Amino acid sequence: MAVYHTLGPAVDHLTYYRASTVENLTPMNQFLLMIVKLRQDLDYLPLSRLAGISVYTAENVFVTWVNFGSRQWSEINLWPDKDLVQYYTPADFYRKFPST
Repeated sequence: MAVYHTLGPAVDHLTYYRASTVENLTPMNQFLLMIVKLRQDLDYLPLSRLAGISVYTAENVFVTWVNFGSRQWSEINLWPDKDLVQYYTPADFYRKFPST
């Protein structure tokens, strides 16, 4: 749920890849479909059967959510400033590897 909430309120207003809307699947279930596809690398047929949707819709949801997640999460700064890293680096590690 924490990862889902990092996507923000825009999850309720997506522009889908091939269709204007996706019915019968909540945004949370669409997100879970994307996660399952990324983690298990299932084909669209088993995904569509699990979700109770067509293969076409499963592919549409996956492509839409991967693009959406990429745009939303690209704004997150994953690399802290050098000063912050040096501040939290253990003294022993810093003595052995000062330029790391």
